[in-house]
Amino acid sequence: MKKKIINTIAIVVLSLGLALGAYAINNDKPVLNTAGNVDVSDLPIYPMRSSFVINVDNPNAKVEFFDYVFVGKVVKNHGTVYSERMTMVAENAGTKDISAPYTIYEIEVIDNIKGNLNKNTPIEFRKAGGISADKKAVYVFENDELPAENKYYIFSGSAGNDGSIIISGPNSNIPLNASDKQDILSSKQYKEYKNAFENQVKVQRERSVSKFRE
Repeated sequence: MKKKIINTIAIVVLSLGLALGAYAINNDKPVLNTAGNVDVSDLPIYPMRSSFVINVDNPNAKVEFFDYVFVGKVVKNHGTVYSERMTMVAENAGTKDISAPYTIYEIEVIDNIKGNLNKNTPIEFRKAGGISADKKAVYVFENDELPAENKYYIFSGSAGNDGSIIISGPNSNIPLNASDKQDILSSKQYKEYKNAFENQVKVQRERSVSKFRE
């Protein structure tokens, strides 16, 4: 997806739960933009900003903070759903209300770095970011990207109160240049995150457990 020159958008009202995926989406009346009927290649990309309690560029801190860190292959992009509305401000453009997008992915867990997610069948995950409700833009965190189908990534996710898993925040899916498990295990990124698991920076927070455990 080509990235265009855009107006930077800063989030005014954004809780830590939204920023790092520590809560479940309101599904009372879900609205779904399916991936198949939206061409995102020419849409502007609006980077979302927030403050974090950890250094999201430090794998040691990330591995400790998130509930699950794993290598996964994206099987299917099922489209975008929307949570409650939040207020945002664009440079020189005032404020606007948007519904926070979450993209639904079906992901096959290849290897668990932290946690014990089921590897026998693809699992549904929700990624913070996606196509806007009006289908005119794509929203993602700075230093983040939406995963692509049939690609491998190191994912970092948090369990919601309902047992779902949300992948959210900068660097929450690290792309791997791999075509099979051997490529993954020998990759620099995989070794870095395995080492980070052994040298975690302790972070205290409330945690939930995924319903997709082995």
